[in-house]
Amino acid sequence: MSSPRWFVRPFNRSTMATKAEIHMPTNAQGVEVKKHHEQQQPGTDNTSHTNGDTCATRNDENAIANLKREEIVLIVPSPNPEEGYLIYSLIEKPSSPSSSSPSEKASSSENKTPFSLITTPYHATQLPEDLSPFLVSEGGPPLHLRSSSDPRGRTVHVVVSTHSGLKLASAFYSAVLSPLLEVLGLSVTSPSSSPSTTSNGQYNLTTTQSASSVKEFASSLSPSHPSTVLLLSGDGGVVDLINSFPVPNPPVTLALLPLGTANALFNSLHKNDSSASSSSSLVLALRTLFAGHAQQLPTFRASFSPGSTVVNGGDKVDHLRGAIVASHGFHASLVYESDTPEYRVHGSKRFGMAASELLKLSHAYDCSVSVRRPGSDGLVPLRPNDKFNYVLITLVSNLEKTFTISPDTKPLDGKLRLVYFGDVGGERTMDIMKGAYAEGKHVGMEDVGYEEVEEVRIEVKDGDERWRKVCVDGTIISLGEGGWMSVGMGDRTLAEGQGEGLSVLVG
Repeated sequence: MSSPRWFVRPFNRSTMATKAEIHMPTNAQGVEVKKHHEQQQPGTDNTSHTNGDTCATRNDENAIANLKREEIVLIVPSPNPEEGYLIYSLIEKPSSPSSSSPSEKASSSENKTPFSLITTPYHATQLPEDLSPFLVSEGGPPLHLRSSSDPRGRTVHVVVSTHSGLKLASAFYSAVLSPLLEVLGLSVTSPSSSPSTTSNGQYNLTTTQSASSVKEFASSLSPSHPSTVLLLSGDGGVVDLINSFPVPNPPVTLALLPLGTANALFNSLHKNDSSASSSSSLVLALRTLFAGHAQQLPTFRASFSPGSTVVNGGDKVDHLRGAIVASHGFHASLVYESDTPEYRVHGSKRFGMAASELLKLSHAYDCSVSVRRPGSDGLVPLRPNDKFNYVLITLVSNLEKTFTISPDTKPLDGKLRLVYFGDVGGERTMDIMKGAYAEGKHVGMEDVGYEEVEEVRIEVKDGDERWRKVCVDGTIISLGEGGWMSVGMGDRTLAEGQGEGLSVLVG
């Protein structure tokens, strides 16, 4: 029995090719496009092989055999019922080593795209069993991508953070995401449309113009209107979103497309994904977008002493919500000192470069740390009279794909865990960091403390402002002399008792 057909949008392709590039939408200017045609060679067999209701040509079988499963992101029924299915794969070209200057590397990443979206037709009415998980439901797109013109219906948004990571978000949207959404029947609204609503089968597009663009977008969401936000960004985009929602918080489903530097939240959510070791982060993200389900995203509250300011911009701040990490010491200084244009062009390598400079200084952070443990009513001092190199509170397991800071943390378990060590010197600090890169083996080291906590309070005593920085999900806060940061769960979600709250798509 043949599969029912739905509203996949047709596009131009060569029906005689076993591989054909999709027709790129008009907004995909500057995108590198390559067509992959496999012509039948003399003497080859292109006959059909029938098994039940399956009918595939020899070329189909060869194409399927040559498909790299780790690159497949989506399969849909073909617009032509006689042509079976269309299989979409994401090809990512690795950046070639170069001795060019940082400015040249930044320019190169902005002007060239490393992404190719390939389509492979499969002329049969039944997919091979190992490809079935990639098939989008024949009833249409998943519910979280179904926009509606109903006043209380869902609105779909795509947010492209142009300066995140290596500045590839715009290229990824044009070359990959936009065409895939078009395949599912979703088109971008006109610029004059209201940002709080969309018509059936449409989505709003926000391309960041400044550091405040994501915050402005988040504040424009309707508190009573469910939204799905496809965020092409890094962890910084997440913290900007959750700290800028209107009150009461709107019901938002967040889809992460990891185009930042470390992508800690995304990597932690997919740590136990069986495909994580073979498929790229962007392939995993697209699979989750099209076949995932939403779960509540736990958040913590970080409160700051009066007079504290955000380093970038100088705005005063008394608290932030976070979903990833809060820290003082080596980690906070590392994020702060690596956040320069010269370092950022190196991607996640910038952390190692900045770390080597910090380790040479081997600064011992003069602070006091108090903790409230599960089941306890009050704060108790942690290592009184000691100085610290590292104090980090986290809701996630990984700060980078291979950097496991909290091996006991499970995705979305909502448990705060504290990792800390005292003044052990630069060489020992490096050894501990290497342990984190070795699947979290640092937590078994003699010098390292690791425990679940309900609340942590850090009071800074350093006279030099350079060493009084704290970090919340990549945002750096400067504390005054004698200032403090207090981190706790508080409400378990952004919108406790206020409807759906903030959810994130998981596989």
